[in-house]
Amino acid sequence: MGSGLALLSTIGLVDVTV
Repeated sequence: MGSGLALLSTIGLVDVTV
């Protein structure tokens, strides 16, 4: 979790990778 690309959204940090 968090080992790759992450997206910043209005709810906070959304990690799109595992």
